[in-house]
Amino acid sequence: MTWKEEQAVLSNAAAESFKRIREDRATASSEGVRDMLAHLEERLLDPEFTTGDWLKECGTTKTTQVVFHAEVGFPPGFYLWDSRMEIAARLLQGTDVSVELVALLLGFSGAKSFGGAFKRWSGLRPVEYRKKIRKTFTDIGPPSEDYCSTGFLKRMIDGKLEPSQAEELFDRLRTIYAITERENTAHSNGLADSDEREIELHSTEKLWEKIKNRDFSVQRLLVAHQLHFETPALFDFLREKSLEEGRGNRQRGVQLAQLALASLDTCAEALAEDLPNRLAQAWICLGNAHCLAAELSRAEQGFSLAESELQRAGPRRDPLVEADLHVKKAKMRWYQRRYKVALELVDRAISVFRGADQHVAYAQSLIVKSCILRDSGNPKAAIPSFRESLSFITKKDQPYLCLSAQTGLACAHRLLGEYGEAEEALAEAEGLCEVLDFKVGGYQVRWIAGLVKQGRGDFELAEHYLEEARSGLAEMGEMGYTAIVLLDLAILYAEQGRSSQAADPAIEALPLLDALRLGREAVAAIRVLRDAIEAGELTLSVLKEARAVLAEIDRELHGLGAAVDAHE
Repeated sequence: MTWKEEQAVLSNAAAESFKRIREDRATASSEGVRDMLAHLEERLLDPEFTTGDWLKECGTTKTTQVVFHAEVGFPPGFYLWDSRMEIAARLLQGTDVSVELVALLLGFSGAKSFGGAFKRWSGLRPVEYRKKIRKTFTDIGPPSEDYCSTGFLKRMIDGKLEPSQAEELFDRLRTIYAITERENTAHSNGLADSDEREIELHSTEKLWEKIKNRDFSVQRLLVAHQLHFETPALFDFLREKSLEEGRGNRQRGVQLAQLALASLDTCAEALAEDLPNRLAQAWICLGNAHCLAAELSRAEQGFSLAESELQRAGPRRDPLVEADLHVKKAKMRWYQRRYKVALELVDRAISVFRGADQHVAYAQSLIVKSCILRDSGNPKAAIPSFRESLSFITKKDQPYLCLSAQTGLACAHRLLGEYGEAEEALAEAEGLCEVLDFKVGGYQVRWIAGLVKQGRGDFELAEHYLEEARSGLAEMGEMGYTAIVLLDLAILYAEQGRSSQAADPAIEALPLLDALRLGREAVAAIRVLRDAIEAGELTLSVLKEARAVLAEIDRELHGLGAAVDAHE
């Protein structure tokens, strides 16, 4: 391929990225941000163009960088990286360009460094991603040659199929994945005369086995174009999957919640008057998934839509669904440190669940309340509530809830200086992580153990545990947690008077924090931290202040997150 051909292929793959840049430029209110986006549009395809070049060539001040983050939703470095990853994905989807050449076209030193970056972005290495995209339709019956071609797949993913092609494809998918599966399931299980929901529960499980490893765009096509379900079996299944898979991959949790919402179209007529309650459940699920992914504005929108659906339900409003909404909103207010509002919401939910004998939901609400009490400065009051929650659940039936309660209990005891009790709770939590093979949870437990050892004055063991947690969480792709552990390491060094050594983990944490979608207060705290490092004035007080403001990133560590939702 000649240089001219390479540039033509690259420009074609970058079309959507350029469109996004132009749209963001059109909506930006700051002249400085508009100038930055205009410059990026000119230099995006230059492989040697870096974030540093971008900021320097635009004369960008730190204030403009903060405004850029606020208006566009990402800091400049992450925005450039994300744009290039989108181009890479389109090159892998729609061309036969080698991975090595893709890497060079986008400014990476080689396939290895590009592969690591692309996996952090998509969850798959480039070769795996390309193979998965091109295998999309190979298992859905005997496809025609057109269905397997790269051009067809690209047009399908980009939404550019001709109407006749799209209709033919959807008819075929509906037949293969819904009608055939329902008939086969009913026949093989002797359920031809059984309740429709029982048939569809079996159909849903078999359907998911066939599509669970497909690209999300294909899954969305299937669910969004009416797979002829007559009950909410598919919705209930996907909602549970959102909670289950969201523990290890928050963005996957969001995707599955989106699928659950779309699946209600398949049975809207059958649900009739109960549809508003079901839609409320769907928006609660999606809002909670966004909340766990630290996308709080989207979470607010989801919860607001859930409230609208409950109002639409009128006298048929389900009080248990409304109570669940109160719990999820209480979690978010807790994340935002609006503790008074959070307590009011969770207390309303507790009274409903207690009166309805919903023991598991009641325990979940108690855990949320305990976390709010602890983080609002009352860890002593949180401990009895944590212990009460454990009396309503068992390790066998609700292991994730038990894990959440034990880690929360350990953190409360640590704050009170009750290190022996904290270590007892951590031992229980560690055992649950091993049984569940919950690696992220195991590293989080090790993290808390390091903080407990730090409180005891055992700095050597504290450093060992924090280093172990840092490397493990980084390997698992938990960049937010990794950044906070790095700050805890910096604080540990600073407390021992190792000021020069404290700067290293703090510097390492900065790009990880820049890549997160944080609120304005957190962005400002990161700016203060960066200024202190650059000026050589990093102190223990600066580190602790930054750590306190960024505490919302590790709320899940302190006894909630996806684990609390395991009651489903």
